[in-house]
Amino acid sequence: MRGTSNRAQTIGKKRKAVGQEPEDFIAALHCNRAPPAGVKFVPNKVIKVPEYGIFFMDELKEKAFQRVSDIHLVETTTLLAYKLMARNYKSPENEEFMMLMDKMMNERPDKHILLTKKAKLELMGIKEV
Repeated sequence: MRGTSNRAQTIGKKRKAVGQEPEDFIAALHCNRAPPAGVKFVPNKVIKVPEYGIFFMDELKEKAFQRVSDIHLVETTTLLAYKLMARNYKSPENEEFMMLMDKMMNERPDKHILLTKKAKLELMGIKEV
């Protein structure tokens, strides 16, 4: 009974609008992830033209395209996920993309976090990550 009376009291109150502070800006969410015009979506496939990148399904299960020019904006673990996705579709472009992901992961200051991720993947039977 007490919970319903508190809820009834707060329903009539107006909520104060909360503005977003500049430090809350997340650059990775503002990059252009739409597929290039005229290019058919094929999950996990790296394409070179018209813009170099990889197709994937994002966290909202939407079709997305990650341009190599924006990859520096993503987290190190995301680079590993992109590499794993590219492994599923064998092509020269994907091989080159996976080498790029290795290079970028090795240049990151937080690359040590990949050791635990790779160990877990090996336990799951995924080798050569």
